[in-house]
Amino acid sequence: MNIWIQKHDFSADERDNVEIDDALASYKGFDWDAEILKEEANAKGIEGCPPGMGLVSDDKRILHLVPRSRGTEVHYHSERKKKFLGLFEVSSQDTTTVIDFPDVEVKEAVRLHYEGENELLIDFLNALGKPPN
Repeated sequence: MNIWIQKHDFSADERDNVEIDDALASYKGFDWDAEILKEEANAKGIEGCPPGMGLVSDDKRILHLVPRSRGTEVHYHSERKKKFLGLFEVSSQDTTTVIDFPDVEVKEAVRLHYEGENELLIDFLNALGKPPN
């Protein structure tokens, strides 16, 4: 799994072939509160972006975690297989976005992503997060 941590000023630290324990340690060890404060201070006229962490699998599924003051905003990009006319299997790109996802559940979301459990992860995010406005 490849990961990146993006800061409020668009700079990012990227790492390749990261095991789950190292990814979780990177997430937990990063000072998200300080980055969120910098982002909010810069919102008054300086261009910036929300800090976040992305995890990209070999098959290009992306779990994007954006810590906020009330929980985590999560974007999950994956390919879903569906039946067309009940006969033909077709794939389509799918994005699931939730806000206010509980910080204590991030570890489980990352685990499901690492294990390639697309449908379980989507159900998990939708069950515990809120739809964006």
